[in-house]
Amino acid sequence: MGFALSTKAEEYLADLTDFMVSYGYPAEPAYHAWRRDAGPGDHRLPPVVEDLKAEARSRGLWNLFLPEESGLSVLDHASLAEVTGRSPDCAPSAPPSSGPADSSHCSRARSARRSR
Repeated sequence: MGFALSTKAEEYLADLTDFMVSYGYPAEPAYHAWRRDAGPGDHRLPPVVEDLKAEARSRGLWNLFLPEESGLSVLDHASLAEVTGRSPDCAPSAPPSSGPADSSHCSRARSARRSR
């Protein structure tokens, strides 16, 4: 089995790396300061996350973990997850929030297959 990234994944990887270097990593101090000031009982997302979401969407980097959104294979996505995992709080589709969405996606896909 070859482990080379597809051309599309290579492009996403370059774009995602640029996003994380330009926006994601620099947003970490604001994210953590807001969390610290809000306290452990406040489960709202820090406002900086909405700014990151908007930028990620404008760059076509939102919901890359969904195959029909990105067109990426699991192997391709693994390379992107390696980059976003370095700053999961400030990455597009941060892992803590992608689980339920991914589960919902899988559930919808299973029900669609059953209805065929």
